[in-house]
Amino acid sequence: MSKSNLGRGLSQLMDENALNISSDEKVIDVALTQIKPNPSQPRLYYDEKALHTLKESIIQYGLMQPIIVKPLREGFMIIAGERRYKASLLANKSTIPAVVRDYNAQMAAELALIENIQREDLTSIEEAATYKQLIENHGYTHAQLAQKIGKSRPYVTNIIGLLNLPDDVTELVLNRKLSMGHARTLSKLNDYKKIRSLAKKILDNGWSVRDLEAHLSVRNQTETTKATTKIKRTLKLKNAEIKVQGKKMIVNFASDEDLNQFIKDQLDEK
Repeated sequence: MSKSNLGRGLSQLMDENALNISSDEKVIDVALTQIKPNPSQPRLYYDEKALHTLKESIIQYGLMQPIIVKPLREGFMIIAGERRYKASLLANKSTIPAVVRDYNAQMAAELALIENIQREDLTSIEEAATYKQLIENHGYTHAQLAQKIGKSRPYVTNIIGLLNLPDDVTELVLNRKLSMGHARTLSKLNDYKKIRSLAKKILDNGWSVRDLEAHLSVRNQTETTKATTKIKRTLKLKNAEIKVQGKKMIVNFASDEDLNQFIKDQLDEK
C-alpha cells in the first residue's frame, strides 16, 4: 500500500469493504475446496452455537450475502466472510457465492480486521493480536494505526498490553468469560500468580470490573501500609509519617529537630 494510504480512516476502509458491485464485477460460485482461510484473520474463537444457527439458515435459505475473496496462484483467499465460509462447510455445500477482488496483503489484513470490528465480533485479545500483527508486518506506529481504525493512541497501546496476560487467562478472554475491562485491569499487574488468582475470584464471585478495581485498591492500600510500617520500624522513624504519592515515597517529620535527630542517628550508626 502506498504511503498516501497510511492516513486513510476507518470509514474509507469500510466503504471499500462494502459490497457495492461495480459493472466489471460479478458474484460467482466458487468451489469451497478452492478457498483458503485468511492467515491475517483476527478472529481466533468461533461461537459453535452461532455457527450452527448460520449453518441451518444456509441449508434452509441459502447464503444471502456473498463472501469477498482475492485470487491466489492456486485458488482464492478469504478477505471477508470467514464465518459464512465455515458455516457453508458445516452445511456440506460444495460452492459458495463470492466476489473476487485483488487486494494486496496489507489491505487484506486491514479489511479482515474491519469486517469483525464492524460486526463487533472480536474479543479484546483477538483485536490486540491483530493490531500487533499490523504493526509488526507493516511498520505502523501506534499513532498511525489508531488513526486508521478511528481509535485513540492510548487505546491501541492499552489493548496491545493485553497480550502480556498468561495464556490460561488469555483463553478466558477468548471464550468471553472475562471482559475486556477485566483483562485490561489484570494486564497492568506484573505477577502471573496474582493475575491467575484474581481471574479465579472474578469467575467464582461474579465480580464486575468495578469490583475488581475496588479489591485492588484495598489490597494496594493494605500492602502500602504494611510496607511503610516496616520502613518506619527499620529506620526507627518515631515522629514521622510516610506517604506514597504516585511513584514517590515522602517522609514527613513532625519538626526540624526530629529530622535532624534522624540524620544524626543514621550517621552515628555508620
